[in-house]
Amino acid sequence: MPNIKKGDRVIISGSAEEIKYRGCIFEVLTEPYIVSGSELVKMKCHENGKYFGGGYSTEFLLKVPKRYDEQKCRICGCTWYNACPGGCYWVEEDLCSACVDVAKEIE
Repeated sequence: MPNIKKGDRVIISGSAEEIKYRGCIFEVLTEPYIVSGSELVKMKCHENGKYFGGGYSTEFLLKVPKRYDEQKCRICGCTWYNACPGGCYWVEEDLCSACVDVAKEIE
């Protein structure tokens, strides 16, 4: 199963509704929960207001990567446009190369 969590941006992929909601990026509003063996999340498309309040299977969701201007390091707070002194790059969606060792110590 995909690793979908609250706050992720996702698109529908591989279901009958993929064409209907093409171009719509959904915000995941809940942590995943299980109903009848399926992992579901509640989500909303801000472009057209569609809300899946009864839940949507994470099996048919793909994460949309954050844009460069939305990325922020969870350790130091650097961004794409405000890098660490000496420079850095993204090693995870929310971790820069300069903070890898610090993140290992914390975890």
